[in-house]
Amino acid sequence: MDFIVDFLIVAVFALCIFVGVKNGLIRSIIGLVVVAAAAALAVWLSEPVASGIYDLFIKKSLETAVAAQLPDMSSAQLTSQNVQEVISSLPAAIVKAAQSMGVDIAVEGLAAALITLGAYFLGHFMESGVWEIAASADGMTMAFLALSMTEIFHSFNLRTRTQSIFNTK
Repeated sequence: MDFIVDFLIVAVFALCIFVGVKNGLIRSIIGLVVVAAAAALAVWLSEPVASGIYDLFIKKSLETAVAAQLPDMSSAQLTSQNVQEVISSLPAAIVKAAQSMGVDIAVEGLAAALITLGAYFLGHFMESGVWEIAASADGMTMAFLALSMTEIFHSFNLRTRTQSIFNTK
């Protein structure tokens, strides 16, 4: 069983080396530096930019739309009909996107969870030789690796909803 995990790790490293050789060392290093700088910049600017966009463009119209559709809450209960009225007053593009993405989000989340749990139990089995629920350092390491890889694959998968990830450029 250790052979399979070792083979997968070597395959990932070989793929990274192949991509590095194909693109060139300098280009790969510059790409890594750019990704690290973009991640740092995104973390640093995400909260102020998001709150600014929300305050300038979304907050007032959202509050107005919700307040216009909801009855006086002191005398009435919130019902599913009231919620449906608010949803129907939203722009059609937002409603359509939310409806079509709900199932996708649930399926992808469930797949990531099952892969992560499977990796945890596999790592624990490799460490102890017993299929059981217990604290396991190897299991946690395998689960973290699996979760990280599913999120990387998920980020590539978000490039398109209509084509295979292997067909996009």
